[in-house]
Amino acid sequence: MKRNLLFWIPVQFVAFAYIPQDQQISVLIVCGLVWTVILSVSAGAIKTEDSESDSIPLPEVGMSDVNNAMESTTIMEKYESETVKR
Repeated sequence: MKRNLLFWIPVQFVAFAYIPQDQQISVLIVCGLVWTVILSVSAGAIKTEDSESDSIPLPEVGMSDVNNAMESTTIMEKYESETVKR
């Protein structure tokens, strides 16, 4: 909330005090875009820090594991089709 006020109060002051009335909306839209980028970057930095500390190493999967999984699926499909026929 503090960041929000520190960003938007000066932006609003400058926009309404020094920017011509016909350009105020455009300036505020650009400032809104900048604010969105700031929030996105800070949220991404927080997520990256959290994910690095809590990461669990994943097991390596080789082609033999993939082939075994495909064969298992094929065997299950055959079994299911035979039980449906009965």
